This record gives sequence, structure tokens and C-alpha cells, in this order.
Amino acid sequence: MAQSVAIWLGIRGMGQFIGGAINLALNVEDSKTGKVGYTTYLVLIGIQCAGLPIALLLSPPQNVIRDDGTQVEWIKRTTWLVEGKAVWRLVRTRRILLLIPVFIVGQWGSTYQGNYFATYFSVRSRALGSFLTAVAGISGDLLTGLALDFKPWRRSTRARVVWLWLVALILSLWIWQTTNQVMYGRKNPHLDWKTHGFGRGFAVYILWSFASESLQTYLYWSMGTLDDGVGTLARTTGLLRSFESVGTTFSLVTSATKWKYLNTLILAFVFFVSQIPFTTTAAWLVPDQPFKQREDAEVVVASDAEVESVASPHGDRQDTDSSESTVLGDERLKEQVEAYKPPTNPLV
Repeated sequence: MAQSVAIWLGIRGMGQFIGGAINLALNVEDSKTGKVGYTTYLVLIGIQCAGLPIALLLSPPQNVIRDDGTQVEWIKRTTWLVEGKAVWRLVRTRRILLLIPVFIVGQWGSTYQGNYFATYFSVRSRALGSFLTAVAGISGDLLTGLALDFKPWRRSTRARVVWLWLVALILSLWIWQTTNQVMYGRKNPHLDWKTHGFGRGFAVYILWSFASESLQTYLYWSMGTLDDGVGTLARTTGLLRSFESVGTTFSLVTSATKWKYLNTLILAFVFFVSQIPFTTTAAWLVPDQPFKQREDAEVVVASDAEVESVASPHGDRQDTDSSESTVLGDERLKEQVEAYKPPTNPLV
């Protein structure tokens, strides 16, 4: 599962990879600090505009058939009320509550990193950085995906080991970045790849992209360990992106103030440290198999039953006894959920 998440995130990073290569080719001779040329913006905007007609070529989920002949699971019909109740129930589960802090602050430091890079580095150095951060990010996605799918270890062990590795890596980068910022705040350098000391300030920025994407892969994978239901996976992914957007919004607000870069760095550093106990606890709660966590099983049963009650493939409304849905530990109910297979959708 982790490798599938990693491949998706890696493909998402290919846009930055292509854009970074174009940016570098157009600005390779510009050793000054400041903004890139308008040609760069026009080329990248043109590529982005081409994405819409290309996206229309994607097949709808009901028409997708995998190599083994199976179809993609999807929720054909639901209601705002059903989804709202399911999301609210999901938010109140223990593991989601523990992960909300890292959803909010996990990418908080990216705003500072962007300001840092734009202030101290030349145009062509930033163009090189935009290319290499894509390479580093895709590498982080794929390597983390491989580690999380390392079969000789149990899933719970993988969750703990990879999380501890990420904590050590990100804390090390924050310490490194703090020493750079203290020095650059005093000297206000203009760094080009021919400048002495360029590697020290440039490398930490590239490694930050590796760590940031690795953390993204870990969090998406962690969401997938809640259960095997497609509905729950979609809702948890939406929650991750929503809380992440909240954190990004407030990080942009703080960066728009007259605070010094060192202050915004310290704030992001403190926020990351503050969420470590909560995310570590959540990592220790990752089960070896779905439905091991009692509170998560309640979400699976209740939400899926409600969706099925409004989305029966034959238009029949299926009644689900609410008391039965919430009896955690009912082995018969667990067997029904595990044996459930979505209806086969007719090919169009």
C-alpha cells in the first residue's frame, strides 16, 4: 500500500521536476538575486493550462478495470448528511485526534524555507533548487514507501521505526537551518553556486524537500492503516489536506508580518517539536491488521452501513441496527464487514 501512495506522490512531483528543468534551462546564466524572468512564468503557465484538457482524458472510476480484472471500489451515491456524520465520527476517534497536530504543523516550515531561499540565493541557484527539490522529494516518496512496505517487519514495527527516523531527520535539519539563519541574518549574503559557502545553505534546503515529502508519504500511509474501506480512506485524506491547509494559512500569515526570519523559523521549530508526543503515540497505535483498534472499527461499521443504506446498488434501502453497529468486539459483525465486497458496477 505504501508504495502505491509513494508512486502517486512521486507522479505529483513530476510537475515540479519538469518545471524545475525548464526554469533552470531559462535562467542558467542569471547569477543575480531577485526575480526570475517573465518568460519563465509564461512557459510554466502554458504547461499548467494544458493540464485541464489532458485531465479530461481520464476514465471515470466505474470504467476502470485493473490488470487482474477487478474494478475500482467507489461510492456511487451518498448524501451530505451521511458524509458529515461520518467525518464528525472519524474526527473524534483517538488516532485522528492524535494526528491533527502533525496535519497542521507538518508543513508549517515550508513557508519559511521558501522565504529563506528567495532571499539569500541567486536566480540560477533557485532554478537549480527547484529542479533538485523535485528529485529529492520524489526520492523521499519512493524510499519511504519502500520502507513502509518492508515485509519482514510487522506493520506496527514499520510505523514506529519510520516515524522515529523522520523525527531524527527533521530535527537535525531544523538545527542545521537555525545555525544557517543566525549566520545569514548577520551577514545577509547573496549566494550563487560559485560562491564560497554555497553548499552549506543549499544542501539543507534540498534535504528539507526530501524530509517533507517523506513525512507526507508516512501520513497518507498512516491514514490507510485505519481500515480497508474506500469511504474512510477518502474522508481521512480529506481531513489531512484540510488541516494541512489551515496550518499553511497561518504560516503564511506569520511570514507576512514584520517578524525576522529567525523568529518564524523558531516558531515552526517549536510547533514541530510540540506535536511529536501526539504523533508518536499515534504511531504506536498502528495495528498489524485492520479492525484491531476498537474505536476505528466503530467508524468503519457505522459509516459504511450508512453509505450502503442510501446507496444500495438495486435502489433498496438497507436498515442497519444502530446498536449492532456500535457493539465493538462483536465477532459476527466484524466477519460481515471483512467479508463485504462492493457490488460490481456494469461497464459503460
